[in-house]
Amino acid sequence: MSTFLDAFPKVQYDIERRLYSNFDTVTNITFRFGIIKNILNNISTYYEYTIKESDTPEILAEKAYNNPEAYWIILYANDIYDPQYDWPLNSTNFGKYIINKYGSLAWAKTNYHHYEKVIRREEPLSGIVTEQRLVVNYDKLTNNTPDVPYDYYLNLPATQSVETINMNGQTVTEIISRDAISYYDYEEQLNEKKRQIKIIKREYYTQIINEYNNMMGDKVAPYIRTLV
Repeated sequence: MSTFLDAFPKVQYDIERRLYSNFDTVTNITFRFGIIKNILNNISTYYEYTIKESDTPEILAEKAYNNPEAYWIILYANDIYDPQYDWPLNSTNFGKYIINKYGSLAWAKTNYHHYEKVIRREEPLSGIVTEQRLVVNYDKLTNNTPDVPYDYYLNLPATQSVETINMNGQTVTEIISRDAISYYDYEEQLNEKKRQIKIIKREYYTQIINEYNNMMGDKVAPYIRTLV
């Protein structure tokens, strides 16, 4: 049975991501049309969604549009060009990814990608606590631009320090500490950031499909499920 993507252009893609490997012919999901971006310009046309462990683009498309083949709408709306790596990995595949990249989970959890300087400030009157994190290159820290010589970086204390500072006429307690971010933690943070996406509301589905039909002309796939 034909699907929406049958009419999309095809490209040669190195799925295994190895130099000089055999390329596979895949659908070019970077091929896009403007209506989706135009719809997303209005915040009332979509809703925010946090991808769950078992979610796939097809599952979300089935829930949103009653059509798993419309998963490309979700990918386009979120600038996801590589569903294999731009979509968050579930726990099983994430573990496999870590082992493949770093050799073992144990190594990734006990070796550090970078340190972060953690600055926590507490305002005594309001009780508001804010936290700021600055990425550190190994044991050095800088707020300066990259063209500043390395000698101007500040040493980062390994232990926590507490200071009292004056901000806007208020006495604020500032707690400074260092947080070691392992390779595992770093990759997990990147993976978790991918969970926040936008899903275009189902009432705009027909408008998108009509635009698709107008663009594709006689290449339109006959399989278009009607919303219920």
